Amino acid sequence: LTQHDQIREELIKQQGHSLFLRCALEDQFNPLKAKLPALQILLALAFNKDFATILKDNNIFMDHIRTLTSSSQQDLQLVATALIWKLEKEPETTIKLVQDQSSLISSLMVTKKQYDIMISYSHNDKELCHRILSFLEKDQLHVWIDSQLMHDATFDAMAKAIENSEFVLVCMSDAYKQSPFCEMEASYAVKCRCHIIPLLMTANYKADGWLGVLTSALIYIDFPKLGFDKAYQELKKQIGLFRMTNSNSTTVEQNQIHHNPNCLVDVAPKAIPSAENNKEPCPIV
Repeated sequence: LTQHDQIREELIKQQGHSLFLRCALEDQFNPLKAKLPALQILLALAFNKDFATILKDNNIFMDHIRTLTSSSQQDLQLVATALIWKLEKEPETTIKLVQDQSSLISSLMVTKKQYDIMISYSHNDKELCHRILSFLEKDQLHVWIDSQLMHDATFDAMAKAIENSEFVLVCMSDAYKQSPFCEMEASYAVKCRCHIIPLLMTANYKADGWLGVLTSALIYIDFPKLGFDKAYQELKKQIGLFRMTNSNSTTVEQNQIHHNPNCLVDVAPKAIPSAENNKEPCPIV
C-alpha cells in the first residue's frame, strides 16, 4: 500500500510513521519480523521529500541505521544501506548531476556513455530479464545488470550505472512496483534523463501507483502478449529509432555520439513519446 503516493501522504499526515520508527529503533522488537518490515516501509515513505527531511534530521534514527549497515543480518544491512543512500547520498548526487547536465547543455556536447543499456528489474522476474540480457549481448550491446544484489557499494554502483547508460529498461511487474529498491532505480533514471523503455514482464499487468505515473506517457513492450521473439524485435526497433532521431537532431560530429555500429535495426519503428508528455500509456501489440 505504501507504493501509492496518496497512501504515503495520508500515513505521514496521520503520524502513522511513528509506529514504524518505534519498531525500527527499540530493541524489544524482533529484527526480522518487526524491524525489517518497518525499515522497508520507512524507505518507501522516504520518497516523500518532506518525510525524507524528517528522517534525515532525526539523529537517533540516522545513527541507528548507520549501525545496521554492519548488521550480521544481510537483509537489515541492505535496507539500512538503501536508507543512507536515499537520505544522504542521493540528494548530493542529484545536485552534482544537475550541475553536470547544465554544463553539457551550455557546451552543446553529447557525452559518450559507458553502457548501452541498464536493466532495472525485480529478482522475481530474473528468468525473463536474463534471457533479454543474453539476446542483447549477442547483439553486441554493452549491458549493466545487477545480477546479485549486494550491500555496501550496491547503490553507488546502481547510480553510476544509470548515469552512464543510454537506455534504462524498466521491467514492469507487481513485484517491481512493490520494491522500494526498484523505485529508487527508476526514479533516479528519470532524474538522469535516461531514455526509459518499459517492458511488461507478467501477463495482463497494469502499472499503477508510482510506476503508473512514471511510465504513463511511454510506449511499453508486452513480452507475454507478443511472445519473446516479436517483443525483442520491437525492443531493437525502439533503440534504433531513438538513436536515429538523436543522431539527426544534434550538430555534433558522429564520433562524439555513443553508438554501437554492430547493432543493426532492420525495421523502422513507431515514434516514442517522451516521459514528459501527458499521454495515456500505449502498448506495442
